[in-house]
Amino acid sequence: MDDIDPADIAILVLERIRRRVRTHPVSTMAAAAGVGYVLGGGIPDFVLRWGAAAAVRVISAQVLAQMISGGVEERFIDMNGRATQRQ
Repeated sequence: MDDIDPADIAILVLERIRRRVRTHPVSTMAAAAGVGYVLGGGIPDFVLRWGAAAAVRVISAQVLAQMISGGVEERFIDMNGRATQRQ
């Protein structure tokens, strides 16, 4: 029986994680956040409120800036299933 090399296992695990991030980025990030939450013993409420408020401010500022500059386009699907854009 061959010895198991921890370095080879680490390389295989990292490669699998990279592949997972490329194919399923949202679910991978959600899983990482869940693991971090559990290992960290939870996040205090004031930190969640502060982080959510900051995220909403940043996202709304970006959306408003795009709308003002005309960068937001409406996308529609025509009768043939092709995506069309309207500005």
